Amino acid sequence: MELEEKLKLLSTSVHLDQVCGLSSLHQRLQNLTPQKGPIYHSLAGGQRVPLLKILLSNRCEFNCSYCANKKDFDFPRTSLEPDELAKLTVELFQKKIIQGLFLSSAVDRSPNYTMERMLWVARKLRLYYKFPGYIHLKIIPGSDRDLLREALKYASRVSINLEFPTQRSLELFAPNKKPEYLLKPLQDLSRLLQTQRKVATKGLSTQFIVGASKESDSTLLKVASTLYQQYGLKRVYYSAFVPVLTPHNFELPARKTLLREHRLYQADWLIRCYGFSWEELFSSSPNLDFHLDPKTSWALNHLELFPVEINRASFKELLRIPGIGQKGARQIINLRKQGNLGWEELEKMALNLSKAKYFITVKGRYFCSHFEPGRIKRFLRKERVNFLPLN
Repeated sequence: MELEEKLKLLSTSVHLDQVCGLSSLHQRLQNLTPQKGPIYHSLAGGQRVPLLKILLSNRCEFNCSYCANKKDFDFPRTSLEPDELAKLTVELFQKKIIQGLFLSSAVDRSPNYTMERMLWVARKLRLYYKFPGYIHLKIIPGSDRDLLREALKYASRVSINLEFPTQRSLELFAPNKKPEYLLKPLQDLSRLLQTQRKVATKGLSTQFIVGASKESDSTLLKVASTLYQQYGLKRVYYSAFVPVLTPHNFELPARKTLLREHRLYQADWLIRCYGFSWEELFSSSPNLDFHLDPKTSWALNHLELFPVEINRASFKELLRIPGIGQKGARQIINLRKQGNLGWEELEKMALNLSKAKYFITVKGRYFCSHFEPGRIKRFLRKERVNFLPLN
């Protein structure tokens, strides 16, 4: 099989492993077809970073029912040679087509065999080609600890997908992936990152599939919060389950599942960066509101805390006001040192005042007609779903 054919085949499943940044949801809703080609644009720090995102092999010994590469599916199988992939990565990097490599694989022959071949690619890039770009390695469940240690020497980031937040769902959808195959490597990687000095890896992440199993959003975010606290994960990613090659017993509305993924990302952001606990986001329902972003939904359930006077609120209080993000909150704190702020000053800042106005006063003045909880809820629920990053 020619290299071009291999690349096409090994990138056809990339959409199933695609992590959606907050601002990319609208584009994904417009086009639910699989991503074409191996070049994937990741979102990092608000920038789109082109990566070669590819499977080393689509030959799999596992039979996970949600996966397009499951053993029972009848379609062409192939793999790349490690040297072949390393050379291709360098060529694309030198041509400035990509800035790094995102390498995963189906479980070909055995976990250790597959992981060793992936490590060959990373080792060849770093030691032979002196490759300075980004390398993300997906850890193969069941790989030996020595291979995990080796991965940390060369990869900029490593991840191991826990797939589902409960053992019951994992046993149902991925019977080959025992919980200990997934959780133990995560524990080992976390310890190694804390104890090893000479490592290239700057972060550890995982991913959950959203929409295939019946766990609530509160269950997903409770587990994610535990992972952040216990293992120091940089990110938990949420991947909407969109049936493509799987049997039709997984008939789920793709748009609805993608929107749920989007809300989970917003809620996760509140937990990691805004000081919310997962419990606070679920006072009235075990699932997030499709119609409102999680911070607005939380505020509407706690209107006894509002309106907040913009000239007296602390940084933490400002972050909890819908329509005010981290940048806007910092601007308010800094400009208040020069005197009390008026509405005109707020209009010049990075704020969403069309939303924030319902929850604030400015110099004691409330800029909406009345502070009526029912009216505020009705108006905000009439707004279109927000596809932009959370404020």
